[in-house]
Amino acid sequence: MILIEYETQRLGLRFFLVMLVLFFFQTAFGLILAAQHIDPTLLAGTLNFNVIRSQHTNLAVLWVL
Repeated sequence: MILIEYETQRLGLRFFLVMLVLFFFQTAFGLILAAQHIDPTLLAGTLNFNVIRSQHTNLAVLWVL
């Protein structure tokens, strides 16, 4: 069990959990990009390569900041 003694620890925990979720989505988008680079017809109508690439880059900037 995590012992939260101060309010700043609670805020820090929330921050790291949000950053963990953003990192997970960025990694998932990166894996989808790698799969689409190998097979360009994969998810061609729903998730286009240029859309996923921009989301992947935006998530990288967002969770780093």
